[in-house]
Amino acid sequence: MLSAAYYNQHMDKEYQNNMQSLFNNKICEGCTMLVSPFTMQSEKEWLEKSVSNQFSLYKPEVVDYFKAYWKHMEYRPIRKHIPLDYFASTFEDFPEPDFKGDVYVLINRGTGSAAEFGTGMTYLLQDKGIKVHLIGENSWGGIKYGGMWSNSMPNSGLWIRAGIYFGESPIVQNNPNWHGEGNGWFPDYWATNETILNTLENLTGDLELKTVLAGLGKELL
Repeated sequence: MLSAAYYNQHMDKEYQNNMQSLFNNKICEGCTMLVSPFTMQSEKEWLEKSVSNQFSLYKPEVVDYFKAYWKHMEYRPIRKHIPLDYFASTFEDFPEPDFKGDVYVLINRGTGSAAEFGTGMTYLLQDKGIKVHLIGENSWGGIKYGGMWSNSMPNSGLWIRAGIYFGESPIVQNNPNWHGEGNGWFPDYWATNETILNTLENLTGDLELKTVLAGLGKELL
């Protein structure tokens, strides 16, 4: 969707990073998370390896936030919601897009977690004249719990998997098309695997879609 709306005339990486960061900032405005120090340790180790080499993408205060946060987690639990920080962006608002028209987003029960945040971003495009339509079935409905922590119990050898943090996202959760955990996003047009191609053809008037998207229904299974 970002490629269709904004990247056609702007192929430079800096522009794309700024746009992606702006979308992340907008959709996560007011987001919070509640973290367990015990389960956060494995996440901390992973982040230190994978994110530290990307600190140049963050604002300086965010880098300081990460370092102070990790240090805090070593000694005492955090039992309150912690405001999240985001990638830096030099854009305060979305520029006028290269494309204005209809964008059709396919969702079903396999659309969950980060994909549901991505679905929420589609609504940010509507103010810029891009008509966004969700097609398919309702999404999974799982945004309150982020990350997965796995550990083997010392005696039984059983593996335990649990969410690392519990979060809130006002922009997503207050959207009228979001119907809560376990229900997710409701599409504008309901369609099953068997009917989705006909639905798209009827909505767009494009008679070539059945040929171009042959096998789409099977891919959604």
